[in-house]
Amino acid sequence: MNDLLDKVNELALDYFGPAARQFISRQIGIHLYIDADELSAKHLEVLAEWVEKSGKRIISKEKSAELAEKIRRLNE
Repeated sequence: MNDLLDKVNELALDYFGPAARQFISRQIGIHLYIDADELSAKHLEVLAEWVEKSGKRIISKEKSAELAEKIRRLNE
């Protein structure tokens, strides 16, 4: 794994619990068309969009938006 992926997974853990890694990995693979280990800063905006869209089906709309914003901030 790469450091950025570790940071994203760590953020997601607070929202998705033990399913966080699988959720993030699926979002990356399905929507970014890359392996999770290839995640880089240039992918964060699109990943955040999909985390927000897909996450609200599992957790609340507010919580998925909050997580998406935290992912976006990793790019700063």
